[in-house]
Amino acid sequence: MFNPYLQSAKFDGEAVYIRKWIPELRHLSDKDILEPDQASEDSLKEAGIILGETYPYPVVTHKAGRTRALLAYEEIKKG
Repeated sequence: MFNPYLQSAKFDGEAVYIRKWIPELRHLSDKDILEPDQASEDSLKEAGIILGETYPYPVVTHKAGRTRALLAYEEIKKG
């Protein structure tokens, strides 16, 4: 199961793709751009981002989605 955060960090460490296609995040640091909901209030303010207003909160976290997918996979395997 791919982790989108690790994949992005590994293959696009400077977040060129994210900055191109999600311009709302372009002013965040390379670290904060991967998970803007985890960025400090100061970083968000500096980038002009207000979570829930100018950029949405995550619909689901990777951890929750991964857990749910693994549980579903286990159910499928049981048949």
